[in-house]
Amino acid sequence: MLDGNSSDKKILSDKDYEDVNIENLYDMIKKIKSDIKYINKNSKKTIMSIDSLKEEIYENNEQNFKLKKELEEKKLNEIKIYKKIINILDQIDNVYKFAEKVNNNEFTNNLSIIKRIIRKEMGEIELIEIKSLGEFFNPEVHKCIGVEKDRTKEKDQIISVIENGYMLRGKVIRPASVIIAR
Repeated sequence: MLDGNSSDKKILSDKDYEDVNIENLYDMIKKIKSDIKYINKNSKKTIMSIDSLKEEIYENNEQNFKLKKELEEKKLNEIKIYKKIINILDQIDNVYKFAEKVNNNEFTNNLSIIKRIIRKEMGEIELIEIKSLGEFFNPEVHKCIGVEKDRTKEKDQIISVIENGYMLRGKVIRPASVIIAR
């Protein structure tokens, strides 16, 4: 077998050819055949191992693709759930505005308490309302739906919120619809 020694790689000179007999030549050929068989055997094992690894990689890629798709679907479903929560909050805000219009202070106070409890719970799931009233317009989190002259406010300061905006884990789910001063 090949062991990497320099004696295995002996180069014969013209003088050495005269000293080589048939039996020595036969032994050399026999050793070369043995080395080739050993190399072939190891090559086949390596090829089989490579094929096995390729198959594992392919299976892992398929599993990763499926998991990625499932994760994307779960994220979309999560966003749908948060949007439903936002719709419920909008309804509470509408009832609150109505209660203010009809001067029902007791009902308005009760709704204020409910809204605070809901906002606390929202904070725990990292769904937060975007601060708007009195803030300056920021196109990343606000959507301007109107402009009014107001000398008591600075330019681009938000003077009215038509629809609250919400962020989930720092990402805007819905921008706040606002009216700004000019």
